Amino acid sequence: MSITPVSRKAFAVSAECPESGRSYGITVDPLPDGTLRLVWAFMIDRAKARREGFASQHVHGSVVFDDNYNGCPYCGARGFYICSGCGAMVCYKGESVVTCPACGRQAGTRDSDEFDLKGGGY
Repeated sequence: MSITPVSRKAFAVSAECPESGRSYGITVDPLPDGTLRLVWAFMIDRAKARREGFASQHVHGSVVFDDNYNGCPYCGARGFYICSGCGAMVCYKGESVVTCPACGRQAGTRDSDEFDLKGGGY
C-alpha cells in the first residue's frame, strides 16, 4: 500500500489504542475546503509524541479518510472517537459504550460530522 503525498500544512496527532494500551500517530492533511484528511497511521511512543509536539496545534473540522489510510498499527481499527473527558483520539470499533484508555472516562458514543483534533507540525 502506498502513502498519499501530503501538503506542507500536514501535521500529526496522537491517538490511543485501548486494545494494545499503546499510542500511535496519525498524519492529518488539511484540504483546501477545510476538511481534515486522515492520511496514515504510524507507531510512536508517548514520550516521542510529546517531544515532537503532537499536541501543539488545535483544529476543528470535518474528517475524511484517505483511500490509503491504514488504520491503527496495533488493532487495525479505522474508526475513532474523541474522549469527552480528556480530548484523546481513541480507536473505535462500533462499541456503544467506551472507556478512554488515557483518562478512564466511560461514556456512550454518538456520530458527529465535525471534530476537534490536537496535533503538531509534520
